[in-house]
Amino acid sequence: MSTIRKCCGFLLIVAGLCLYLYPTVSTRYLSWKTEGYIRDYDIKWETETGEKEKEVSFEAYYEAIQEYNTLIYEQGQSGFGDAWVFEQAPVELYGFEDGQYGYIEIPAMEISLPLFIGASTENMAKGAAILGQTSIPIGETNSNSVIAGHRGYSGIPYFREIEKLSVGDKIYVTNPWETLTYQVESIEIVDPYDVDAVKIQEGKDMITFLT
Repeated sequence: MSTIRKCCGFLLIVAGLCLYLYPTVSTRYLSWKTEGYIRDYDIKWETETGEKEKEVSFEAYYEAIQEYNTLIYEQGQSGFGDAWVFEQAPVELYGFEDGQYGYIEIPAMEISLPLFIGASTENMAKGAAILGQTSIPIGETNSNSVIAGHRGYSGIPYFREIEKLSVGDKIYVTNPWETLTYQVESIEIVDPYDVDAVKIQEGKDMITFLT
């Protein structure tokens, strides 16, 4: 009986240590995955395709994004508000696997996250995701990219520290062509049914974080 008690006590101590260390380990694992993703993303086209093929793919991809952004703006984002639409990648990704589009860097929150197109459950589990029927960020006016992130997921922080953002803070979005710099202009609590609050605003190039 004494041996059984000792074994049970030891197992409880190990279980307690695992629970205590899980958030730290999860955060470090996310950092490791993110660093690998960003590194692989930055060199992807240099290693997998020739320069001419890359230019053709990138040009076609960029034009497709421009057409999509223009279309949803002109149609007033008519499909916005449908949860199924939010999960979809509206633009064919030329050579990019699993909806990968780029990555975001948020110094005030001390995070860098992969960025995916389509806020599906799978994409949201891996990083931040652009909602369907919102703009894809390429640095043009009449656009608003709504980027969603969990407030913590399986012990990984994601957008958990969003309160650290203040007006004036910088946010960086790296896409296949360049790194875009945005500045926080406002922070608001939005009613879930107030979809107009996160729609495109004429003449502005915006991103909106949603969590």
